[in-house]
Amino acid sequence: MPLAADERDHVLERDREWAEISALLARTASGSGGALVVEGPAGIGKTSLLKVLRSAASRNGFLVGRASGGSLEQEYSFGAVRQLFEPLVATASDPDQLFVGGAAAAAPLCGRRPPADAQFDHAPGEMLHGLYWLCVGLAELGRPLVLIADDAHWVDGPSLRFLAYLANRIGELPIALVIGTRPPNPGPDGDLLLRLFAQQDVRHLRLRPLSDHGVAELMRTSLDEAPADSFCAAVSRASGG
Repeated sequence: MPLAADERDHVLERDREWAEISALLARTASGSGGALVVEGPAGIGKTSLLKVLRSAASRNGFLVGRASGGSLEQEYSFGAVRQLFEPLVATASDPDQLFVGGAAAAAPLCGRRPPADAQFDHAPGEMLHGLYWLCVGLAELGRPLVLIADDAHWVDGPSLRFLAYLANRIGELPIALVIGTRPPNPGPDGDLLLRLFAQQDVRHLRLRPLSDHGVAELMRTSLDEAPADSFCAAVSRASGG
């Protein structure tokens, strides 16, 4: 997928990663989506890459939902799920129609009432099932769906379970799921991320540090005055790229 001029600087030395993302978007547009994890330590450029993805997908007619984890929000059950879906539901031409059938259980999470004739028993997996059918309904609105979850290492546990549930079920749907995360931390949520990484159909990209040349190019395009080569080299050594 071609990049706009103002997007190119944000994918410096990320040609391999952008090729993977572009291929996923192309498959999604043709009706066969999938899941992709972008992993790397803090400051390596995950968020910048996902911002370009969001911009390019929106510009090319995809329906885009976005969520970002936060260290102060991990105890907020399904908080990231609400970020993903509430704006998409609110802007749909007929929001209530999205919760007919299997998606009914997910209606309260998005601030909607389930249909009067909906029947569900609040079983443990029913919310995940309902959210899956909400995704199907959104993808049937006429535009392929892209869901972006950044800082997944800080996403609440129930939302992580849903992302893992969804990742294994979208290969034949026009839905792309892209997750940005630091390496998983020990603990239950880290285990959920590792299980997500291990799913056979999930592509996994580990971002590499920028080269000395890449650091220098980034600084020259970011600063008002061109820095000296020696300064750029010192920054590259100090930051590790």
